[in-house]
Amino acid sequence: MQKIFRGKSTNPLYITSEGIELEIAADLILNMHGIYRIPTLLKKVDQLCRNWKLFLISSHISLINYVFFYQLVINSIFVS
Repeated sequence: MQKIFRGKSTNPLYITSEGIELEIAADLILNMHGIYRIPTLLKKVDQLCRNWKLFLISSHISLINYVFFYQLVINSIFVS
């Protein structure tokens, strides 16, 4: 586990990684879009995961499509 500081935040963001060096993951997250502690894309993924039922109902997609979408978003974070 590693803590990083983004933007002007005095609260650290704790990160872990699997399948990628922790220092590389930390550098990628530090350079993600957004001026706040939580990068914009990670905030959106978190919101989708917390509201997945609402997301599924409002979008009329299946759970399989949602899982596929979630994997695409997560993969886009670490694939350059």
